[in-house]
Order: sequence, then structure tokens, then C-alpha cells
Amino acid sequence: MLTAADIDAVGPRGIVRAQGLALLFASVLRAWVHDDDPGHARTMAALDRALARGQRWSGFLGDLCRIPKCVSRGRRHRRWDTDDGSDKRVVA
Repeated sequence: MLTAADIDAVGPRGIVRAQGLALLFASVLRAWVHDDDPGHARTMAALDRALARGQRWSGFLGDLCRIPKCVSRGRRHRRWDTDDGSDKRVVA
């Protein structure tokens, strides 16, 4: 379902997303089984809540995955890199 929605489903983030989608599906399915209304109002309300909760968690996951990038941008990396072969320290 994630791939059909054009959401990246590979790697660690994809695994977390797939697990979250499975939990979302289970919670909405539980509401659907107990919903006797022909219009499925309870099911739709449960789906809306679950999607909103999933969107919040997805945003949190995205923020969490950006932390290492932000931390590494603030550091100054030192490397031995010169064109003439000398051993001069270059700060990048």
C-alpha cells in the first residue's frame, strides 16, 4: 500500500512506516467490525483519527532522521587532502 501511495517503503524508515500502516489498518478494522451503521460513521471517524495520528508520527520520524544530518553539518571535518602530495591539514 505504501508503494501504491508513492511513499518510500525501503530501509529502516520504510520498515517503521510499514509497521505503522499495519497498526493503523488493525485499529480501523476493529472499528469497522463493531460499526453497525450503514454509513460507517464510526469507521470513518476512526480512519480520520488514525490517519492524523499516522501523519504526526511520520513527521516525527522525518524530524528524527534529519538530526544526524544537522549535527554533521555543524561539525568541521578534518582530512589530509592536498594536490601536491604534501601532508598539510585542511579544514573543510
